[in-house]
Amino acid sequence: IARYGTEYVFIEKEGIASRRVVESGKRTDMLTALASGVSDGERIIVSGNLYLRDGDRVFVATSTPPSHSTGTSSKQ
Repeated sequence: IARYGTEYVFIEKEGIASRRVVESGKRTDMLTALASGVSDGERIIVSGNLYLRDGDRVFVATSTPPSHSTGTSSKQ
C-alpha cells in the first residue's frame, strides 16, 4: 500500500494487524518483492487490507486444498 509517498504493509501477529513501512524491490504485473521492512516468516496481510488501521484485530482465513480422488479404493 502506498500513501503520501510511503509504502507499507500490514503484518499479522497473534490476531493483530501491525503497520510496517517497507521498501519495494523488483515488480512484475502480479508481484512486488520487498527489499526491506519485513523478516522471514512474518505474515503479510494481502487481502482486505485497504481499510485496516494499526492495532485492528484480524481473522486469519485458512483454506484446505481439495483432495484429489483417483477413483480407486484401498479397501481389502
